[in-house]
Amino acid sequence: MFLVRILLIILFLFIARSVSSQVDSSFLKFRVADFNLQKVQDDQIKMDNRSSLFVFLSPECPLCKGYMKLFDSIYNQYKEHVNIYGVFPGKAYSTSDIQSFASEYSVHIPLYIDSAMSLTHYLNAAVTPEAVLLNDKNELVYKGAIDNLLEGLGKRKIKATAFYLQDALEQSLNNKTVVIKSIKAVGCKINEY
Repeated sequence: MFLVRILLIILFLFIARSVSSQVDSSFLKFRVADFNLQKVQDDQIKMDNRSSLFVFLSPECPLCKGYMKLFDSIYNQYKEHVNIYGVFPGKAYSTSDIQSFASEYSVHIPLYIDSAMSLTHYLNAAVTPEAVLLNDKNELVYKGAIDNLLEGLGKRKIKATAFYLQDALEQSLNNKTVVIKSIKAVGCKINEY
């Protein structure tokens, strides 16, 4: 019986390791240029071998509106070390809608429209706001909530006490293991239109 348990544990670890390596290796072929994203602003961003942060947004989502100052702060703090993209999935919003949103909320993050939702599906983004962080080898290191300000729709804390995205950025950029790799994001559902 003891030998059977050991064999099952070894088998489980082998399967978990091979599944994990398959997931990571799928991101190795990832290039932003492969996804036909429409640039909203005229600014040019670097598409080099740095870490990449994708923040999925909607101009109608009250949560996105509330996080824009934080996203701008993250952009200003990390833009020299991380490629940062604000991504608007779907065809619901025009370039002018997003430019108005950017102007109203003083957004400096490079913004893109993923009208075909190819990037959105590839990174499995489900809600706005949601963050996906890839390291410089295009391996997924964090996906999910920005912080713990929202416990659920309509359940908001007075202030955040855990900062998942910023912790993941710091840990990843300092070549440390990202402790929390995924936290389910709470937000407005991304629709297929």
